[in-house]
Amino acid sequence: MSKDRITNPVLVDTALLGRGLSSLDNSLIKFLWPSGNIEHPYSHEGVISYPSLGEILEIRNQQDLQRLDSQDLKNITLNKKSGYLTASAIMEIALPFKIVVTAGIGGITGERVSKDLVTIANKPLYFISSGFKDIIEAENSLAHLKENGVRVFGWKNSIYDGFLFGNQHHLLDGLVDENNIKDIKLDNSKGIMIFNPLPSELKFQEDSILKTLKETMKGFQESGIDFHPLINELLDQHTKGKSSFVQLLAFIANINLAQRINNLLGE
Repeated sequence: MSKDRITNPVLVDTALLGRGLSSLDNSLIKFLWPSGNIEHPYSHEGVISYPSLGEILEIRNQQDLQRLDSQDLKNITLNKKSGYLTASAIMEIALPFKIVVTAGIGGITGERVSKDLVTIANKPLYFISSGFKDIIEAENSLAHLKENGVRVFGWKNSIYDGFLFGNQHHLLDGLVDENNIKDIKLDNSKGIMIFNPLPSELKFQEDSILKTLKETMKGFQESGIDFHPLINELLDQHTKGKSSFVQLLAFIANINLAQRINNLLGE
């Protein structure tokens, strides 16, 4: 058994912690947060640091802190930017063959291609999420990943049916579980996406809410606004805070899965 493999840290999306769960209290997040070797990368004036969960929670929801993606990292030292790191930024700084975790990921919206899709196509690592954010064009996003050589698997399920809304049905490259995870080999340049879907009972059924979110997002896009935190807040209002709680549960479940996969690969 490889001790080094088992103790590899899981790197988590701090933009979700910092700006994506606005209605949740810090004490709840801290109470539910998993134990283990988890890293929470963050930028302070252009320097990447790895603070504790408590330190990240202390600076949550500060409007002067930006959401930084992989593109922002290119000039981060020069610009001395401070902020939370999105999934693409986490992947950018992660060493090869590590595991990066979030809840919902970016994808294609109109002409915009999320840095999440770009970065995973250029980094050999495992990326675990629960699905594309529901305002994202999932079918086009999956096609983009396939065209760029990224394999997409579902944990114990080969069908993708959405993130917080279970309204889709797309065939993935296959399913992965405890029995075959060692057979899913990374190459030297491409990442592997693993979707860990929410139980259908936790997903929202109100199509009218999703329609409202998509229409609102178009307005934000036209204005050049970073729409993800604003859409999260709007969804939180429509669901009376339930969406943030469900996203937290998804985030935690994905961290637990990442730690489990680390152990399975280390055997």
